[in-house]
Amino acid sequence: MVKFIGLLKENFSFKKVHKDKGGFYNNPEMVGETMAKEMVDMIENVAVKYRKSKMQKWLFDEIWDENGNYDWHHFQTYYSKKDLSRLQFALKRIDKLEPVELLHQINSRSGMLKDKLIWALEYLAYTKNKKEYEANYVKSVGHYGMDDKTAKERLAKMMNRTIKKIKHKI
Repeated sequence: MVKFIGLLKENFSFKKVHKDKGGFYNNPEMVGETMAKEMVDMIENVAVKYRKSKMQKWLFDEIWDENGNYDWHHFQTYYSKKDLSRLQFALKRIDKLEPVELLHQINSRSGMLKDKLIWALEYLAYTKNKKEYEANYVKSVGHYGMDDKTAKERLAKMMNRTIKKIKHKI
């Protein structure tokens, strides 16, 4: 069981989850609710430990909204310990690595679907170092027979859709 760390005012906290007296966090009735409560504590602990710099705060806030209306199913079903581990990995390295390199390291795992973390890192890589991100994209899709011009057009369309998903612009 994760021990709860007392949160300071400037730190992240799921306010609505904590304030709901009859909710799953304050009054768990099922095993799933208890596991969701533990996941909330783990996420908040990651926020306390790794959400310090401007970029770390941006990335964490892009994925989690402290005023979000989350129920226990969200913490139990839609977000796993593996996802939390990937977020920790990104938060530790976001200030040290170039965004394109960090995105490559996160994406190097096969079988991963795009989620909020990937969208945020793609946005960051595209806005911070567009030339390198474009070159990597053209190289990767060139393997499938797509020419450079078509690949760049496809990337521009894809990034326009991704930018619409981003809540906090840099």
